[in-house]
Amino acid sequence: MARVVDIHGAGRHGEDRAARHYVERGYAVVARNWRWPGGEIDIVVVRDDQLVVVEVRVRSSDSRGSAAVSVGALKQSRLRASALAFAAAHPEWLAGGYRHLRIDVVTIDRGRLAVIRSAMGDDEQ
Repeated sequence: MARVVDIHGAGRHGEDRAARHYVERGYAVVARNWRWPGGEIDIVVVRDDQLVVVEVRVRSSDSRGSAAVSVGALKQSRLRASALAFAAAHPEWLAGGYRHLRIDVVTIDRGRLAVIRSAMGDDEQ
């Protein structure tokens, strides 16, 4: 019998773990599952002068590749656009002293959490 996997439940659990990871490190969660016509942001956190957009990718097996590999060029482009859309929709965050906009990717491969900080290669200023 084929094993049924609750993809949405696993994703939600992964997002909860990622949010907890950031909170334990002094970040405050300011948005979860923020949507706009061009996409969705899993988590937005702030700390010091940083506004961080977090993409969470979960894999329970290697059959479709690692969680990090699942963030291809198209997804990266959408993440950048979504981060800028969030900043435009919430200018109070940047005006409030958050000078750096960063995109992190949290991967959870077979239960192991890892953070790829500044996953798109640079911090936006």
